Amino acid sequence: MNGKPLPVNHGYPVRIVVPGVSVCRSVKWLDCITVQLGESRKVYQLYDYKIRPPQATDKKAAKKYWDVTPALQDMPVNSVIAIPETGETVKLSASGTIEVKDYALPHGDRGPVVKVEVSTDDGRTWKKAEILVPKEG
Repeated sequence: MNGKPLPVNHGYPVRIVVPGVSVCRSVKWLDCITVQLGESRKVYQLYDYKIRPPQATDKKAAKKYWDVTPALQDMPVNSVIAIPETGETVKLSASGTIEVKDYALPHGDRGPVVKVEVSTDDGRTWKKAEILVPKEG
């Protein structure tokens, strides 16, 4: 890791990271590997690695969804606006624009991100942003 042997607390002797797959699926320590046709019936797979539907408002309501809700595998689209910072006051440039610096990661392996929209009024209206891709090199 970073040019040094992988330490135990990071999964020594081998750690596999699968891009686009939830990190909860990247288990650090294994005792054995089981090949099976369906999802594991272990507690984490059944109850934790799932995104429940909105109707599952509490533990009792969620019970009927555990067996029919697929496990979380792919990460959803993830994006962050880094500049301007939250609460920062901005002014329009002479050309009527505001520079925003951010990043967006696609949903699982369904990239690249091809569209970004920005709202300056709490989501009431949206404007298409221009995506600038850094030059290689």
